Amino acid sequence: MTGPATEETLNVHVPPGGEAAERLTAPLAQRVLRAMGQTENWLELLRFGPGGRQGYVVNLVAFIVAVTNNFIRNRGWTFPASKGRIHHQAIWTFQRPR
Repeated sequence: MTGPATEETLNVHVPPGGEAAERLTAPLAQRVLRAMGQTENWLELLRFGPGGRQGYVVNLVAFIVAVTNNFIRNRGWTFPASKGRIHHQAIWTFQRPR
């Protein structure tokens, strides 16, 4: 799409006049600047922060638990004859080139 979004290009019905029609025809830069001037948008952005941060921490913890569990089980069950210190094997496992 090379021009501004229109009712036809978005495949939606917009009644003539009103705010919805204005939003579809206003250039992107104007719409962005108008949105940046509204306090509600900034408050919404701030509300996304804690949720995103919490999701990141939960995913990181789940990843660490899964990797640790797989390493310990593979070392003890799949490769029981493996010798060497566990911390050297762990470092080698995570730092070796793939």
